[in-house]
Amino acid sequence: VILSDKSEQVNSIIRNYNLYRLLTGEKVNYSLGGVRVMPVMSGVGNECMDEIIDFIQKKIYLDKMSAETEYVYGDAVSETIYNVELHAYPDSLPSEKRWWLICRVKGKMLHLAIYDKGVGIPKTVVQHPWFLSSVQNKHPKEYRLLLDKFPELRGTGLTRYVPTVISDDKLIYLSLQGDVSGTNRDRHGQGSKSIMALVNDTPGGRLWVFSNDGLCKYEKAGDEPELVRLPQSFPGTLIQWNIELP
Repeated sequence: VILSDKSEQVNSIIRNYNLYRLLTGEKVNYSLGGVRVMPVMSGVGNECMDEIIDFIQKKIYLDKMSAETEYVYGDAVSETIYNVELHAYPDSLPSEKRWWLICRVKGKMLHLAIYDKGVGIPKTVVQHPWFLSSVQNKHPKEYRLLLDKFPELRGTGLTRYVPTVISDDKLIYLSLQGDVSGTNRDRHGQGSKSIMALVNDTPGGRLWVFSNDGLCKYEKAGDEPELVRLPQSFPGTLIQWNIELP
């Protein structure tokens, strides 16, 4: 990382956001008590999670965030990080399952994003036991096409061929919907309920999910999302919420 000889603003961003130490792999000990701007955070598991939510409560909401809203933020961050640990790095050691988080206010909008360099949602959603029933419910045309093309694989064997029929943006959408049949009682097997709640339960909430070759954008969880096939593959997964501040 080379500091700019023309813009002190650029240099300030590099310093304030800990970009140099993150890019060089240096161990960062975060202390958010005395900072105005949250640096880019990085961790494994639930490291720094409480500190992140405390920062949003105290420095962004000025201690005026309701207990319900604080819970929604905490649950969304917790679920996203849990999914990184559980799914994003299937062949990695626990210490290698790293995520990065940035939180920034621009005008009246809070931008909160979590990124991982894992295999991507489209490659992991097919492993859920509820996946094919969700395809049948949400994408019946593609489901019938799968059965027509691979009748001998009726059942779980179909999941191997899903990428040939269903695009990544639709697979991201299915991951957010989860078990539409309602038969799976595992909290973490029913889709991204807490991630979606941050769209539903906060004013002006918007959700963007980039992963592999797809983008899924929500403004309201009850509405149909905007699905986009990316012109260039996105490594890993980025989940971003845009939240209108009170």
